[in-house]
Amino acid sequence: MAWIQEIGQNRGAKSRYFRFENDAAALPPPAKIMAKLGNSYCQLRLYCIRLSDEIVILVNGGRKTSQTVQNSPERMVYFRFASRMAQQLIELIQSGELVLDGK
Repeated sequence: MAWIQEIGQNRGAKSRYFRFENDAAALPPPAKIMAKLGNSYCQLRLYCIRLSDEIVILVNGGRKTSQTVQNSPERMVYFRFASRMAQQLIELIQSGELVLDGK
């Protein structure tokens, strides 16, 4: 929750604060970003869709139970859902059916 507030209120949803996983993204940020900020390892993985520096759609997630999402069947379902949702939104934006306008 602290990272969501920090990004939303202070830093903006800059791409460097997200882990990119296919078309979706995930929080917390990559380990080197977390280390620079003095934060320790986080066991939570929150899948989201970063559409711009101002727009992020929080999708789902949970406690990280393995080093990779491929080794975590429950998280893999969440990851696939977020990735499919991101693909559909990207297609709508590219076709002009969905237009991003600020926040």
